[in-house]
Amino acid sequence: FTKEKKFCAIIVLILCILNCQRLVAKYIIASFEPLPFCRLDVPHIKRTFVDDILDCGFDYLENNFCISFNVAGFADSTGKLWCELLSSHFYNNTEKLIADNHLHHPMLKNPCTGQTCSSHGKCSPISFRDRIHKCICYPGYRGSDCEIGRTLVVSFLTLTKMCKLIFSARRMYKLQCTVSGWYRFQSSSYTKMLDQCVSPRKCLTVITGFLNGLHPLIEDGIVDREACFHGYSNCCYRKVKIHVRRCDGFYVYYLNPSPAGSFRHCAI
Repeated sequence: FTKEKKFCAIIVLILCILNCQRLVAKYIIASFEPLPFCRLDVPHIKRTFVDDILDCGFDYLENNFCISFNVAGFADSTGKLWCELLSSHFYNNTEKLIADNHLHHPMLKNPCTGQTCSSHGKCSPISFRDRIHKCICYPGYRGSDCEIGRTLVVSFLTLTKMCKLIFSARRMYKLQCTVSGWYRFQSSSYTKMLDQCVSPRKCLTVITGFLNGLHPLIEDGIVDREACFHGYSNCCYRKVKIHVRRCDGFYVYYLNPSPAGSFRHCAI
């Protein structure tokens, strides 16, 4: 063991022995990250002289207001070590950690080190002593680790109810949608928009539309996409902005009124 590791292990061992003898109320396990020859320049709670580094560690653990401490690396002429109990910690005051040839700054490990908050939140330390952290979730996410995706309820309309299929004398077709809103493809034969280029004159229309991009996952929430319309030998002859969301078992699409002419979204 290095000197620092021995320091951490001895504190745990002595506290456990004292607890078995009922001299302390509970086990206290302190895991320190030593910063040798540094001191944290923040307001102190108490300054004292101790016989060794363990006594400074015990003073720290017994003081509920103490967050960290500085301790002398070398004894003075009387054999004592200078000990300073502090009111803050390094993680909030990184700029106040100062090189010092005579002091060490042992600090408790950050409970957010190695924590499991997902990418949808950030870790906030609650207790350095008890190694407790909390995941602060970004808007739309929840769960102890922010692992549960957005839960947005959207009302939607079926395309068959809100869009009118018009036949002309020349057997030209167009799906005329006049209301902006959330739509769901819902029939026995199709459930979602095609996501690859489709040949013209399919889907009962002349200029066929498809989703230019991938369908989202549930945890993605609402995503921005574009719909392309295939016409005049151009797979993306015309494109429009849409929004897509995956619900439980189906997709919904936020569509604006179809472009003028024989434009229609295709589904599978």
